[in-house]
Amino acid sequence: MYLNLFAPSTVAGDVGRALFLAGGRRRTLAMTTVLADRGIGFVALAWVAAAAILLLPNYPSQGALLERGDRPPGGRVTLALGPLRAVRFLSSHNRWRVMVEQQLAPYWSDYRLLGVSFTLATVFHLVQIGTQILIAWALALHIPWTFFLIFVPIVNIAGMLPISLNGVGVREAGYWYFLSLIGVDRELAIALGLLSSAVCWRPT
Repeated sequence: MYLNLFAPSTVAGDVGRALFLAGGRRRTLAMTTVLADRGIGFVALAWVAAAAILLLPNYPSQGALLERGDRPPGGRVTLALGPLRAVRFLSSHNRWRVMVEQQLAPYWSDYRLLGVSFTLATVFHLVQIGTQILIAWALALHIPWTFFLIFVPIVNIAGMLPISLNGVGVREAGYWYFLSLIGVDRELAIALGLLSSAVCWRPT
């Protein structure tokens, strides 16, 4: 997370994680695990937001979000099979095809592993959302906890865009926009965004 402060989005942190995981060996394979982690985390965030939009009380933003196609991302999950199909045009001995079809085989066939990974990613994001609810309570903000399940995943996904360092600015703007829809003052919304970032970045 510290490295993410020095490059757009999470690029630097992902490269750092891959290098640490590789330990000087099999860097490409290590990078695929980092990318898989990002992909699974993205799908988990999208499902949390989509489920909240569909199932929880109506808020001003929900109609617009549904019209823009923010529904459960079943189609996005199928995109994970893209690499497996793409390498079929390569020679059977090509190192990229060997890596995708053999070394990355768990991504295509080990549904239990993927299920556990998705569950852990969902729990992680729900815990993160819970910390932001607690921060809002500490600021004496009377925001329904259900609204956090809708806007926090969307803001976090927007923070992945490579237009800022570790989502700084994008996150606060997202808090400002979504919380203004339910009448929260701009200053308090930005304060909540800044404090949420500070809690996430605080070293353990």
